[in-house]
Amino acid sequence: MAITLLITAIYVILIKIFFNAEKLLLWIEQRTKKEESQLTKATIDNTKMASLIGILVITLVYIVSFMIYAVEIGNYQK
Repeated sequence: MAITLLITAIYVILIKIFFNAEKLLLWIEQRTKKEESQLTKATIDNTKMASLIGILVITLVYIVSFMIYAVEIGNYQK
């Protein structure tokens, strides 16, 4: 149960990163550097792509784990 909650929290964070990548990267740069810097479109695109890959991987993990659970329940009931 705790693992499901952790994975769900990571899933939500990845979705937020995907939709707010520029805002998040600007916030991180403000916290780590004193001077003003510019973000490139490539940096934003790479961040979105990484979060999208994470979303897809977690979705596949959910689907596979549900299928394994369904098979185990089916075998148990026989």
